[in-house]
Amino acid sequence: MTRLLLAALALACACFPALAAEAAEPVTWGALGAVFGWIGLSLIALVVGGIALAVVGGIILKAWSH
Repeated sequence: MTRLLLAALALACACFPALAAEAAEPVTWGALGAVFGWIGLSLIALVVGGIALAVVGGIILKAWSH
């Protein structure tokens, strides 16, 4: 789980370079909201991607087994 959160944080920083530029400044509520917003979007994308992969994998497995 820790690796997943670190990966999501890295993805958030890569997707939102302004956060990296402001890293030397004091943390504000707006910056925290942006970080948690991007982490939330990253986690949602991971879940949706996992569901899509499971669906496609199930279709392929069903077609292959017959």
